[in-house]
This record gives sequence, C-alpha cells and structure tokens, in this order.
Amino acid sequence: MEPSLIEIDLLQISWKDIIQATNNFYDDNLIGIGGYGNHYRGELSRSEGKLMVVCKQFNTSGDHDTLRRLLMSQYKLRHENLVSLVGLCDEQSDEHIFIYEYMTRGSLAGYLSDTTILTWLKRVQICLDAARGLDFLHNSRDIHGLMVHSNLTSAKILLDVNWHAKIEDVSSSEKVKQEDLYSIFENAKYRGEIGYIDPLLFETGLITEESDVYSFGVILFEVLCGRRVSENSEDDEHLTMLARLHYEGGTLTKIIDPILRKQMNLDSLKTFSDIAYRCLEWKREARPKITEIVKNFETILRLQQEYETALAIQKLLFFERVVIVVVLVDEDDGGAAICVTDGGLTGDSGVDEVGAETKGGVEDATLVAGGDIGVERRGIPTLHHESVLE
Repeated sequence: MEPSLIEIDLLQISWKDIIQATNNFYDDNLIGIGGYGNHYRGELSRSEGKLMVVCKQFNTSGDHDTLRRLLMSQYKLRHENLVSLVGLCDEQSDEHIFIYEYMTRGSLAGYLSDTTILTWLKRVQICLDAARGLDFLHNSRDIHGLMVHSNLTSAKILLDVNWHAKIEDVSSSEKVKQEDLYSIFENAKYRGEIGYIDPLLFETGLITEESDVYSFGVILFEVLCGRRVSENSEDDEHLTMLARLHYEGGTLTKIIDPILRKQMNLDSLKTFSDIAYRCLEWKREARPKITEIVKNFETILRLQQEYETALAIQKLLFFERVVIVVVLVDEDDGGAAICVTDGGLTGDSGVDEVGAETKGGVEDATLVAGGDIGVERRGIPTLHHESVLE
C-alpha cells in the first residue's frame, strides 16, 4: 500500500528547518557520502523536543520517478531493526533531502577490533538484530513485496546508544520480481563492496535473497574474528577465504581474537561458525534462509546468556563468600558471633551473619584458637579461612 498525500504531507520537513538543523550543511556535520549525495548530522527541532537526525541529500536531477520510488520503499520499510525514515524535504527542484534517525554509536565496522567494548555477548545480540532486519526485508512481502538489500556490509549495520543494531541504506534495496524471485544485476546500480559481494553475481548477473545471505556470512566472520574482510589493499587474502580454510581444517580458533575466545561458550561458537560457513556456500541453494539464521542466533544468544549467568554465579560464590559463622558456647560471654570471610575475622554481637540470634549456647561448636581459623561441629570437618564453603 502506497502512502497517501496526507501521509506524505505529515513527513514533510521545511528547507528552513533542514538548514537550521545542519547549520547550513556545515562541513563539521558531514558524516558520510552516499550514492546520491552527502550525509549530514543535524539536530531537528520538533514539537516534542530536539531530535538528532541524519540528512541525506538526493541529487536526482529532476528525476521525480526515482524520488517517488525511494519514498515508496522507505515509507513501507519500517521495522525496529531498520533505520527509520523521519521525514523528507522536496522544496528544492534539483535536490531532495531524506531525513533518518541518527544512530549514536555509528557502525559495527568501527568496533570490530575492539574486544573491550564489543564483547562476545554484544556481538551475538547485534548479529541477531541485523538478521531480524534482513528477515523483514526478505519475508514481509505483504507489506513491500520481496526485497533484497544488495549492499550489505558491516558499515551498513548501525548501533544506537544501547547497542541495538539497525540496517541502514535500505534505499539501495532492489525490489525482486515476484514471479521469478530475482532481478537483473546492473553494474551502474549495484554498489556492493568487494569482499561482501556474492561471487555468483559476476557469473550469473542475478541478485537474489541468497546474495544478501552471502554478504551477511562475511559480516559474521568479521564479527567472529574481530577484523574487516580486507584490512588493507595489500591484504588480498580476504577474511572469507581464510575463515573457510580454518573452519574446514578445524583450526578456526587460531584466527579468533584471544580475548573473545575466552568469553565464548563453546556451543555458541560452534553454532555461530557453522551458520557463518553455510552462508558462504558457493551454491545458493546450499545457503540458509534468513529465517533459519534468525532461529540459530536466538539459540546462540540463549546459550551465551546461560553460560555467562552460570559464570557470574560461580565468580560470586568464589569472591563474595561468607565462609563460616562461629557462635561461642557460653551465653555469658555476650553471645558473640565470629564470622570468617574472605577478608578475615569480624566480630558481631547478638545476631550472627545469617540472622540467627545467639541466645543460649551451641554445645557442639568450638572456636579454634590460634593457627587457621575454623569451626569444628559434630560430623562436619574443619573449614579453614582459605576454603570456599559449598
């Protein structure tokens, strides 16, 4: 369903507001260059307050059909894991501005090598977010027909302040014919990056859903190994080739960042690497559908969360232990409780550390004076200060 004229009017933002938001397209606000023009960061004044946005120039040279096609596709592509269209400005005859939400933390590509900020758990969640956005493109045909992104890279996956991921540049998405599920590959239109492009595009000239899946597989190995697909111009042994060789040889951990490797649950790593490898299969029919990828990443996320929860509990038991509470036998001594913790010996009167009042003696409790601190109770071995109470 195409937007009505009323709905389009609601999206309209004045040229004056665009100029004010970007400080007249000030160079310091330039954050990127797209296929149709420059991208500027700006602060837009709205009735509900200030809103950080990205203003993308579309120099269409009077090509109103192109503008309308872009508007139609952008209006219908609304999902929590796709960068949203905020509005548009078409007051200038030779230049149109599309305004999108601003993603505070920038692109995934900028964090791939940062294992301190981007932990393994965050990486898994980001991949799941991106997969869900791609799933919407591929499978919400009742809303927008079948679409493929056709230009998916780690630089196209943007992160908000809470590290939630959204796919951008869906304006480059190609609408696929319903009857044959493909569209013709045209070099003039296709702006994919070397290293991410489905190699069969050059052989067949066809863009398919599986082309996006291949690109996504490349991104998965970038996330796994903590580096871009090709770090520099001389590094022509692309990560995809390297990752495939190590996966097939059972030596994948050799190219995974050691900090990330220590964070990984082995089951989550295996499922992750299996699905990433299948995305790079030469035959398109051997590549997984995006719906399967989403389900796999839901499993990977659950496995990693359970692993980290168990690890946190284990650390808590080790580092935040209260080893023993010793209650003196003689009530006349004030019912003092002696608590042995990781930090040493502490005293308390009246109520011990576990909330039991020290009224009356406990005949089978004995304070061991001198040497190691511990407690001897009937049927219970001595527990020393260096021990962890299980």
